[in-house]
Amino acid sequence: MNKLSLLAVGTMFLALLVSAFSFAPPAGPSANGQGSLTVGTDQQRRFSFHANTMPDGSVQGSGVLTYTGGEYKIKFDINCLKVTGNTAIMSGNITSVSGPEAVNFPGYVEGTLVVFKVTDNGEGSNASSDQLSRLGAGSDCNSGIVLQTFPIEGGNIQVKP
Repeated sequence: MNKLSLLAVGTMFLALLVSAFSFAPPAGPSANGQGSLTVGTDQQRRFSFHANTMPDGSVQGSGVLTYTGGEYKIKFDINCLKVTGNTAIMSGNITSVSGPEAVNFPGYVEGTLVVFKVTDNGEGSNASSDQLSRLGAGSDCNSGIVLQTFPIEGGNIQVKP
């Protein structure tokens, strides 16, 4: 009976050890957020994204940009993340485009490399609005592209170095 109890305790310890390492937090910088943004007289856009640096240094994530009413929706993977302070630049490839307005955006098709920038201005009523750029095409997060950001109207962005 003692050998059986020792085997059971050993098995439970091994299971706890494996699960602790399986659910470890990302190894490096990360960024995530969701909210809405209106630029100029354009339609309101809803956005959401997440990007994490994995233990091997690779970046995994995804995002969605939807024009109000669903007239146009872009889904994309994120495979590049550059964090400097409270700002992150991310890029990846479009995985799907849908909606009747998609024909008006011929530069944004499945497979197109897209890039965007976010700024996390903190939390609370005294913090400035977080910021988001428009989605740019053809550059990755390490290209040095300059992207203008705009205050988001609702939601939250978090950037972790």
